[in-house]
Amino acid sequence: MNNIYISEIKRNLVSLEKRDIEMVYSIVEKILYKPKLLNNLTILEIRKLVKFFSKKKPLYAITILEALRDYEFKLEHQDYSMILKLYRILEDNHIGAMYTFEVLKTQGFDPSLKDYLNLLHVIIIKGVNFKQVFNYIEEMASKDYQVDYYVNSLIIDRLIEVNNITVAGKILMDMIEKGQVTHGLILPNIFKKQQESDVTSGDLSLYVTIYSVLIQTFINHDHYNKAVEFYRKLLKKYLTPDKQIVEMMISACLTRNDNKIAQEFLLHTQTSNINHIFFNTMNHCIKNRNFKDLFKLYEISWYKNITFTEREYHDLIYSLCIEDCATDSFIIYKDARSKGLLKEDLFIFNKLLRIMVKYEKIKEVKIIKKDMENLKIKPNIETYRIMIQLASVQGVPEKSEMIFQEIYREGLSIDYTTFSSLIKCFADSGNLKKAKRALNIMFQSDFKPTINDYNHLIRAAGKSSNYDVKSIGISILRDTNQEIKPNIDTYNYFLESYLSSNYLSVAKRVYKTIIKDGFKFNLETFHVFFKYWCKIRGYKDAFELFYDQLEYNNLEPSIYTWNLLINKAIESKSSKIIRKIYDELYNRGIKLNNTLLYIKLVTFWGYEKEYNKVEDIIDHIRIGRIDEDILIDSITEFINICIIHKQYDKAENLWNLVQHEKLIPNENLYNSLIKLYTKMNDDNKLQNIFKIMN
Repeated sequence: MNNIYISEIKRNLVSLEKRDIEMVYSIVEKILYKPKLLNNLTILEIRKLVKFFSKKKPLYAITILEALRDYEFKLEHQDYSMILKLYRILEDNHIGAMYTFEVLKTQGFDPSLKDYLNLLHVIIIKGVNFKQVFNYIEEMASKDYQVDYYVNSLIIDRLIEVNNITVAGKILMDMIEKGQVTHGLILPNIFKKQQESDVTSGDLSLYVTIYSVLIQTFINHDHYNKAVEFYRKLLKKYLTPDKQIVEMMISACLTRNDNKIAQEFLLHTQTSNINHIFFNTMNHCIKNRNFKDLFKLYEISWYKNITFTEREYHDLIYSLCIEDCATDSFIIYKDARSKGLLKEDLFIFNKLLRIMVKYEKIKEVKIIKKDMENLKIKPNIETYRIMIQLASVQGVPEKSEMIFQEIYREGLSIDYTTFSSLIKCFADSGNLKKAKRALNIMFQSDFKPTINDYNHLIRAAGKSSNYDVKSIGISILRDTNQEIKPNIDTYNYFLESYLSSNYLSVAKRVYKTIIKDGFKFNLETFHVFFKYWCKIRGYKDAFELFYDQLEYNNLEPSIYTWNLLINKAIESKSSKIIRKIYDELYNRGIKLNNTLLYIKLVTFWGYEKEYNKVEDIIDHIRIGRIDEDILIDSITEFINICIIHKQYDKAENLWNLVQHEKLIPNENLYNSLIKLYTKMNDDNKLQNIFKIMN
């Protein structure tokens, strides 16, 4: 039986990297405490096992080497060194480390510099008395070995813990003299001021200097966790580190995508004028589509009254618009405008208008347009293109022709993109005749339509008849002179047209053509299928299919996708589906672009008597500064539901929230409060409401 274990170990050694680590160790464990069996393994085989375990389970590697050490197995210097190295990795078992070190010496080996450093690393962290530590350091000095920056830093940290900051300072100065600190060292202002004034500021200056230097050194040597530990210690006694130190620390966090630590440090650091550090952190979150951490950074920046520069506001809004974050971009826009910024930034006004029009946020469009008028910002051709699209969204495509005439009057150059906007406007409203007419005018103006313009025609045709869809498809395929070739969006529009009219046989042929022509499905393809599946197969099947297909095709949902999902979830009236989608949205920090959906969620959860869920949603609207009108309307809706369900305390708490947040009640809210206190027969509170109204 014992030979079987040895054979199994040797067999596993052939392809060790492919083996399960726990399975291999369970076999090794069978012979670990049987010296005679261990002797059947060569030192090379044992080293191979140790190397395998040390990568993921260093404790297993230590256990094997300790067994060999204790059984006086013939180990070489490198094996004892490996034990010390593993103790250092685990930062544990100082007794085992000191014992191994002594065994190494009694075996006639001369400890290397690395052996001393690994030993010191462990015993300092584990709190061995300083006398023992300095004995080993004296031993090193007798061999012309020098303690490195890491061990010196650990000694300094221990000395500060025992309130011996003077000696800690001397060791730091020694490190600086020996060049053990980072190049381009930044000494904190508190240290410089003390040097200039010759006035002692006690131990604080030295404390700040020590940790500021060590943080820089550890970041420079890529010891991130130690830098984080020492920055926390710095903040314990000094909340205003130098800007360069803060920037260096946060930059190290972002390099490792450690947004949680970055948030923690930005929240507690009270250094002034670090808006650019907040900006870089927020921009990092946007670019990595990490909207949950972005949301928390908003909260911190508002809490700390952080004011960005005009350029930083510009870049934040631009990045959010690119990521389709309509609600977020408008929040930042309002913040910038409240500070009198973005007075002449037509580029950003256009970006905001475009995304607001895309998500049919008409109220926000009106606010932005009004701001442009007040600031006397003259529209350019891009602004007019957006207004053409707005005409379609508002259901008045004929207004786009008036806008076109205005462009002529302003003497602006009408280019291909402007004509394309006009075609899209008529197509979106289902007016195929006018869309075709706009296409002909484009031809007459010596602009060549692209496949995207024909795609718009397909959409328009899909809202009228399949015959029109077919005829446009034929014209695309025949129009070889224009070098117009279908793209994936062409097929998506074909699918949308045929599926919406239940022309399933043709839709299947389109689907097969996509595969045959080698097109890769994009998100829009699945948006089309999802909408159809909701209609035909029901919401439950639609959501299951959608998630499966996204995973299979390795596609990441966009902001538009999540907004589509929550819209359909609310339509489904399924508590399970709504909860799942909303929680996913919130956990990702994504806000609803159609903010009216928040009120629908309040209504749904309110009538489901899920009061905690409603309160969470109202908190999300309030904390996220999503929209004050939406917040008031959501509170009003919940008060009305509370009255129906006789939850009068909850209704009163909502009114208290309005007063605490200094929100401005509207007429509907006052009417709900009158209804509430009438139901409660509370004349005093009722009279108080009338007084406030007057």
